[in-house]
Amino acid sequence: PFRAEAAAFLGKADYVVANETEFDLYGEALSLSGRDRPARMRDYAGKTSSTVVVTLGGDGVLAATPADLLMVPA
Repeated sequence: PFRAEAAAFLGKADYVVANETEFDLYGEALSLSGRDRPARMRDYAGKTSSTVVVTLGGDGVLAATPADLLMVPA
């Protein structure tokens, strides 16, 4: 679950997995830039050199690395 105090530690992980609500809250806490979730995921991956995976329930999953963005339907 989202914990505001954990936002500062996310950059230490090689892989971050969050649901869409959690990622959006962490995006706000980390002041990620971008007009939509994929752009904010790319911003996060670029800033941290990490992979971020966001689960989207019945819509599948999004994953971003510093170099790529991948969408997998459910």
